[in-house]
Amino acid sequence: MRKGLKKRHYIGGVILISLMGFQNCSDTTDESQDLNSTSSYTQSLPFAYKASLDTISYMSCSRMSSNYEPRAFFTFRAGAYTPSGGLQINPDFIDATKYYSLQAKADAFGESGANANARLQLAIRSTTNFQSVVVNGAAKNGTSLGTMMTSLSGSPLVENLVTMPAGVKKHYFPSSASDRLMASSLRFNDGSEENVVAAIRTMMKNHQAMLALTYTATDNADDKTARSPVSFDANGTLGTSVNATNDVYGTGYQLNFGTPANWATGEQRVLSSVSEVDLASNMSATGGTWTCPSSMQFVIVRNEDIANVSNCDLAVDYYNTEAQRVALDAIRRVLPVEDFYVDVVNRCVVAKSHIATQSCYGDRSGRGAIDYSTGSCSGDSCPHYVSVCVRTN
Repeated sequence: MRKGLKKRHYIGGVILISLMGFQNCSDTTDESQDLNSTSSYTQSLPFAYKASLDTISYMSCSRMSSNYEPRAFFTFRAGAYTPSGGLQINPDFIDATKYYSLQAKADAFGESGANANARLQLAIRSTTNFQSVVVNGAAKNGTSLGTMMTSLSGSPLVENLVTMPAGVKKHYFPSSASDRLMASSLRFNDGSEENVVAAIRTMMKNHQAMLALTYTATDNADDKTARSPVSFDANGTLGTSVNATNDVYGTGYQLNFGTPANWATGEQRVLSSVSEVDLASNMSATGGTWTCPSSMQFVIVRNEDIANVSNCDLAVDYYNTEAQRVALDAIRRVLPVEDFYVDVVNRCVVAKSHIATQSCYGDRSGRGAIDYSTGSCSGDSCPHYVSVCVRTN
């Protein structure tokens, strides 16, 4: 009798152990499937970012020595300084992650191949091949490339992005980083003769090239590859089809140039218009409205010429009209008060003493005087300008 009981207990124990083993195996399989499913979904998330500029400035300087202050001098300087521009999140991405916790959403930016390690970048790109960049020597950040901020999927930016609702833009991301402002510059004035910078203006006027705000393919400030829908494979790995020539994420800015206001004839050294195009949809217009008023065209007066230019005031910033106030606000976005005097009444700027020798005009030996008269000029006799265009919606 007791032997029978012992036998039945033994058999029951075997069955119980077998069932427990099956159950454990089943749990592991389900967990793996859930993890694989989550990973697959994360990799299928849409592109998350949409960025827009609200200020574009052009400084026509050429033949400058290589030791100039980059904070003060540039060729193109652009950024988002007002609520009209900035970085926002694609509504499709918001909808796809609407049930995510904030931490899970932050992780999703960095784990989805479409979005991880992307950085905003300014460059002049060919209108027939968006991967072709107009360069000044090697393509690097600070000259031919203007890479903005840090990786959009990393700290400290991602902590701001996860809480942004659809349609909201941010142009400033508080942090200890020096590049927390969405702005950058391109420089082609280092040793370049006037024909070099003039050729860039001609390319843009003829729609052969445009200023483009795109996203890097990697978290490398010198990476000139524009991120595109075909940059990554199904697993989020950088693929072989990264050189999309006519389908990239970002916005193009078609720039036109003209002769400064009140000049009968002269070099076309100021911005006259800006129009936006969507680089990912066959270059269709995006609807942004830009203005480039004459009140935002400023002649650059050499320090050694200031005694002969009676209508340029070296004083603390001031204005007399609302139009001048708007112009002062615009020019101060791109010209630091530490480096330049700005006279919005007479529309001129003069470098302050610490950069007075870093002339926008380069070596003037044998080139004659500069004509500031706003009558007629040609070639080397024409003054240089810094001009600004702003987005109004």
